[in-house]
Amino acid sequence: MVGISIKVKEVKIHKDYDQIELQSMLQKEIFKRHIAAKEKEAYERGIKDGIDQGFKQRNEDVLSLISTLKNVKEDFNNVKFDILRGYEPKLVDLALKIAEKVLGRELETGGVKLSNIISPILSKIPGVTKLIIKVNPKDFSILKEMYKDISQELTGADIEIIPDAKITAGGCLLETDMGMVDATIETRLEQIKESIKEM
Repeated sequence: MVGISIKVKEVKIHKDYDQIELQSMLQKEIFKRHIAAKEKEAYERGIKDGIDQGFKQRNEDVLSLISTLKNVKEDFNNVKFDILRGYEPKLVDLALKIAEKVLGRELETGGVKLSNIISPILSKIPGVTKLIIKVNPKDFSILKEMYKDISQELTGADIEIIPDAKITAGGCLLETDMGMVDATIETRLEQIKESIKEM
């Protein structure tokens, strides 16, 4: 019986050993799978973190680029305004020369009519009792022809037309009992110059 008992114990030991070995293999497999799952999880987290970091970095790069472009645009606008500011006096002079040439050409061709200058002024000063109009001697005969129209606009006013060589042709100086109106070519050019400077 002892022999059977030893054999039974041997079988039991083998059985226990096999069971322990099986448990050990099972634990190794579970551990391997656990490690593989952790590796996969770490790998996926690394990829996700990398993608997130990449997007974050790209967004920062894009925002930096936008800021740089805004600065470049602002610098460009400043340079553009500086350039224009540098040319402003030349542009004003050019505009005045053009205005002078246009006025000069109109004066030569008779395009500037004193009636176009005087009539709007007279409409703004009703109730005048005395009016002296000083014009260039070249315009004196033209204005004499307009005398009737002027006297109709200013009924009851004492009107006097005086030739004055100091006044450039195409312009006039009006003196009333209410004040003086300077409609000379020089004054009108100065007004044009001021208007251009204000732009």
